[in-house]
Amino acid sequence: MKKIIIFSAIIFSAASIAATEVTSSTPLPAGKDKIGSVSYSNPNASTSEIIQGLSDQTDKMGGTYFKITSLEVASNSRGTAIVYK
Repeated sequence: MKKIIIFSAIIFSAASIAATEVTSSTPLPAGKDKIGSVSYSNPNASTSEIIQGLSDQTDKMGGTYFKITSLEVASNSRGTAIVYK
């Protein structure tokens, strides 16, 4: 029973870790490698929804950090980012 509880806790904590956005106030840690890029689009999405979408795409790619390279909030909201691991 203890093994099941511990395993569940590990799975839950790993699933809740989201990719971190790289900004001027939170720079990329040393030693991280670029592994690709992601994009997200959703008509009429807010800035925070676009950033969350980019974070989710980064997680799916296996990245831990992403740096936004473009962001447009308009009738066809979209964004792109470089992914690092």
